[in-house]
Amino acid sequence: MTTHIETTFCAAIIDAFRANKQLADRAVAQVPDDKLHLSLDEQTNSIATIMKHVAGNLLSRWTDFLTTDGEKPTRNRDAEFIDTFHSRQEVLEYWEQGWSRLFSELSSLTIEDFPRRS
Repeated sequence: MTTHIETTFCAAIIDAFRANKQLADRAVAQVPDDKLHLSLDEQTNSIATIMKHVAGNLLSRWTDFLTTDGEKPTRNRDAEFIDTFHSRQEVLEYWEQGWSRLFSELSSLTIEDFPRRS
């Protein structure tokens, strides 16, 4: 069985993303519901807003990432900085959508998706 460096590299990237997501998930799990939407001051964003922005970025950048520009015309980046969530569940559902897109796209890559080595 031959292992291509591209396959190993992609698996390492997925593992790194999963580890970072797990750290964020563990941190968010420790925050009470009422604190998810709290900004420390006018210059900072709440945890919910940061999660909304990260998820929006993941959805935009990883949708059709091999064939289209990362910043999709349907993305409203400014709206990502307005906390419109009413519950922890809504925050987590959108968060998971973004991460699911990233993991789905990376997991679907085949050796043919990588440039050929000379």
